[in-house]
Amino acid sequence: MPLLVLKSPRLMWVRLASIIFPLYFLKGQTVHSEVRDHRIASTIYSCLATVAYYTEVRLKLAQPGEDGGYMTTVSGLLKVCENSVASVILVLVSDPISYDSHPAVKWCMAVYCICFAMSAFIVVMFNAGCIGCLPFMRFFSAYALLAVTMYLSATIIWPIFKFDSHYSGSSSRPTDCQYSQGLCLWDKLVAVAVFTALNFLIYLADLVYTTGQEYGSF
Repeated sequence: MPLLVLKSPRLMWVRLASIIFPLYFLKGQTVHSEVRDHRIASTIYSCLATVAYYTEVRLKLAQPGEDGGYMTTVSGLLKVCENSVASVILVLVSDPISYDSHPAVKWCMAVYCICFAMSAFIVVMFNAGCIGCLPFMRFFSAYALLAVTMYLSATIIWPIFKFDSHYSGSSSRPTDCQYSQGLCLWDKLVAVAVFTALNFLIYLADLVYTTGQEYGSF
């Protein structure tokens, strides 16, 4: 398995960790303490690791004859982005659990889980060299269309059932969020809405690229 198959996903994961960790563990931390210093140091080293991974990937790709495999293609990188964003969403909706208030919200959770599992399956199949014939490509085009449709529904449903007062939601940020350390529940609900919309756009780009590959446009 090419080295870049492992390095490319790691770059995405470390970059996400560099963003998420300070949001959870440094936001609202104003009192100087040893724990706070350790968290700041962890954030700095995570950012340095991101730079190191990025530099290594770029240097490997610059080498003559270097084949990065499926994970360094546009489709592979889009799959990594899809699952990375989905992982963040799953963390946000699980702490605390915020997907059991209504059947429509449970549908959103199903969208996140199903698309995450399918994208991971596709990555494994490509890296194992099990894919290449036309029926599989048509299956992936059909799945990409289905995933776009599912994420579009989640992008619409989640804000309605979480921020509309008719469904016990709130469109304004609660005052107690100002005093919470890290992200409060309302902040997490907003983050889920934003990341859902972001993943919808990524899946849409994946659909366009996959369809273009099937018909020879790319």
